[in-house]
Amino acid sequence: MFRAGSRGSVNRATDDVVDDDESGRAPFQLTLGDNIRLMYDDGNWTPVKLPEDTGDVNVTQLMQDNRKLKEENNLLKYKLEVVIDMLTEARSQLQSVSATTPK
Repeated sequence: MFRAGSRGSVNRATDDVVDDDESGRAPFQLTLGDNIRLMYDDGNWTPVKLPEDTGDVNVTQLMQDNRKLKEENNLLKYKLEVVIDMLTEARSQLQSVSATTPK
């Protein structure tokens, strides 16, 4: 049985204990669907080649696309904040001009 704090991981297919790398932590594997498997090791997700044909799914490319989309989303959020600040400033100036002009 695998216990927290032990220095090995259990291969669920065979229930064998697998020794960890020298860092003392076992890599974490995640299987998505039938043909995508990722391994999280030392702060990075890397695709694991499955024995069967995985088709045209390229996990690395999907991860790069995801990163680019996140960067673009952050840029658009920043631009929106700038436009909101400019609108607020323009409204403030309009209110001060209309307050000083007689009716």
